[in-house]
Amino acid sequence: MTEIMKESMLTLFKKSVDVDNPKLTTNLEESSTIEFKLSLHTHGETINKDYLSSISGFANNQGGTLIFGIEPITHELVGIKDKYENLDNMYVSTTVRNGLDGNIEYVFYTHRYIGVLIGFLSVKKAASRPVVVKVDSGPVKRGEIYFRYPAQTTKIEAADLRMVLEEEVQSRVNKLIESMQKIQEMGVQNVALINTQNGEIDLGNQDGRKLVLNEETLKNLNLIKQGKLVDVDGAPAYMIKGEIEVEGQGKPILSKEADIYESFFSQACEHPHVMLEQLALSSSQYNPLFFLIYKADMSKAEATKLITDVEGADVVIKTKNEVLKRIKNDDATTLYHEGVLIDSIKTVIEPGKTLDETIQLVFEEHAELNSSTKTKVIRTLAYNTLMAKITLPDEVYEEHLKRIIEASSNFSAEFITTEKEYVLEQIKKIYTLISVMKPAESTLIRKSIYNIDRVLYLGLVKP
Repeated sequence: MTEIMKESMLTLFKKSVDVDNPKLTTNLEESSTIEFKLSLHTHGETINKDYLSSISGFANNQGGTLIFGIEPITHELVGIKDKYENLDNMYVSTTVRNGLDGNIEYVFYTHRYIGVLIGFLSVKKAASRPVVVKVDSGPVKRGEIYFRYPAQTTKIEAADLRMVLEEEVQSRVNKLIESMQKIQEMGVQNVALINTQNGEIDLGNQDGRKLVLNEETLKNLNLIKQGKLVDVDGAPAYMIKGEIEVEGQGKPILSKEADIYESFFSQACEHPHVMLEQLALSSSQYNPLFFLIYKADMSKAEATKLITDVEGADVVIKTKNEVLKRIKNDDATTLYHEGVLIDSIKTVIEPGKTLDETIQLVFEEHAELNSSTKTKVIRTLAYNTLMAKITLPDEVYEEHLKRIIEASSNFSAEFITTEKEYVLEQIKKIYTLISVMKPAESTLIRKSIYNIDRVLYLGLVKP
């Protein structure tokens, strides 16, 4: 669908460009489906978070396209920087994944018009609305819902929000009725559900047995799906009607980083080879690499070949190269640590005590400390409390999540080894909050997991 949007927009825009004007211009106007941006801005490997309002605004209405490199008033094609030509969609996906709560389809692409580079970000109407902002960034605030109106994107009006919610409810009711009708036609005893996220088929009450479709069958799933029914473990489930070929040792397609981390936290992994290949498609190099190699019963050389052979448009070259370097060069003697701890502080946050009460106690006991060391104090208290295996108060997670992540990065190799189950439990608890983390925080928790992975599994992997 996004490819159709892309081709349609390129055709429309090409026709709109006035080449006879001394200054190259477009006769398109901003509307409920088109918004002009003078330039394109990125930060690191993400697009600017300020675009979240426009992206979610289109997704909450009928979809639309952000066009970068257009002067909004004169409609002149001023262009964007050459470095953004064919910009990897990863720049968009990272911002959208971390900034918006919703499943959004989009595609970024560029085209030159008489040498002027123009960028396009086409956004499809969200399958499930409303799409909600989940981070704070300048004027864009967490919890806000944006809507694209004619020539402007603003916070949604009450009447339009009511309309969106009513449409969403009616859509779900219609799909449920349609699915129930199909089940009745087929017979309940003949129905199976397929999780298109991992290829697993639920056979209902047939002794709890499950089958897995092979990759080729999954690629052609759109030819055989009959109607969306429910969400199974967060992934779309479809009724399948007709004969399909199933391989008992099929290879699932994984598209979520969370699948890999959940396997690491549970220490159970059914498809380590597939997950290893998935690392080359990730936006982060900090994954439980050696856990997967160990579970796949592979040597470093075999894992290197497996990942080297991963090809395709979805491969993130930078990540792939960094993962290959890690296989070759990583060691468990030098762990990554973030933030300074104050060794003289031995205090923990006792059950029933608030963080503020504990901080006050620390300052009373340590006259050498002052207000400028408060961040270090909080980090140290979080570390001491975790090391003592005492549950941190919810207020610390809510207000000082970064300090907790920094504290976890300071776990020693000895503590990780001797308290393996506890460490994995705590890291999992922190990781489950990744959707509300800022990019720097999500990188930090991945690095903490990177530490634990090396300590526990690097020494178990054959050369």
